[in-house]
Amino acid sequence: ASKLAGGRLRLDATLPGREEVGAMIDYQLNKAKQYGVSLQLGQRVDASTVMATAPEAVVLATGATLRPPPSLAANADSITAADAYVVRLAPVVRQKRVLFFDMDHSVSAYAVVDLLAQQVDHVVLVTPRTHIAQNVNYCSAIGVHRRLHQARVEIVTGHDLINFQRGTVTVRNVFTDQESEFAAVDEVIYATPRLVIDPLGSKLSSRVELQRVGDCQSPRHLMAAIQSGHFAGLAL
Repeated sequence: ASKLAGGRLRLDATLPGREEVGAMIDYQLNKAKQYGVSLQLGQRVDASTVMATAPEAVVLATGATLRPPPSLAANADSITAADAYVVRLAPVVRQKRVLFFDMDHSVSAYAVVDLLAQQVDHVVLVTPRTHIAQNVNYCSAIGVHRRLHQARVEIVTGHDLINFQRGTVTVRNVFTDQESEFAAVDEVIYATPRLVIDPLGSKLSSRVELQRVGDCQSPRHLMAAIQSGHFAGLAL
């Protein structure tokens, strides 16, 4: 229901070092205009809304959302998805200590950490993997390490997020099961594997030719998402 095209990619473009993503959105919009695509923005859509236009085919590009950390206790205090933090832009009051839990290891995840480093006194980055930036190409990963170390981000590898209650975060070593705590944490933010958002597919698949593209088909990186949309266009 956004008034602007671009979806979550537009959020990505607001992050430090990700400004060039905005040019990709502009390019796609210019191509849409070139080929006479009509954009109807700022509206919520359900199956009835779609079928009221009498379409011959429907392409769903409804994206994906971050799943909750799988080992987090059911009674844990509320934590914040990375994209929700970006939407919020900044804490109302400057926070002293924030823990970022990373299961994503993408360029976008570390751009959120870069943003946190500008806004928070002390950032702790925790990941269950043995090192960070595993989904970033080698040269760019060097830049990630440089920025985080220069910003004095505390990096803790090989630990899973177990609990967050009353400002105390509990993590568990994935190799030894030994638990440890971080006290006086103002907020926990997470970047995790994504879950498909597809509230319309099951309601439309028997009524009209249907294709899913991008993360709506299965979560993937940006170039693969654009490619799947291109292939869908060729098929139609």
